[in-house]
Amino acid sequence: MPIANLPGLMLDRTDPINRGQVGWWPMNEAAGERVNDISGNNLTGAFTNIVQGTTSGWTGGPPFGGHSVLMDQTNDYVLVNHSPKLAILGDISICAWVWFTGNPTGYPAIQKGGSYPNPYGLSSQPDRKWNF
Repeated sequence: MPIANLPGLMLDRTDPINRGQVGWWPMNEAAGERVNDISGNNLTGAFTNIVQGTTSGWTGGPPFGGHSVLMDQTNDYVLVNHSPKLAILGDISICAWVWFTGNPTGYPAIQKGGSYPNPYGLSSQPDRKWNF
């Protein structure tokens, strides 16, 4: 299925690497306060504490081209509401492209917590290592 906001980008659901994929948020919308899940599971994310034109918001161009979301590494995040599809009980792989402009201090790049019985996440450490 072609992705409307990313011309030419397609998700092949028959490819073994995509089987069981729960979510994929390229964050390439370039405007608005939502990020679309293009995995087919409709797990749309909403900006929280991200205010365009301040220290956070959509950004684009160098160093990688395309668009991304700039977060202030304090309290900004994208909220994806709970879904049974996120209740992962078996093995899991998480991937994130993150570029820090300062020293990270336990900033959660990905986090599933709250009352969920099996929390998981990916957080940065001041030495630029990651905790899973």
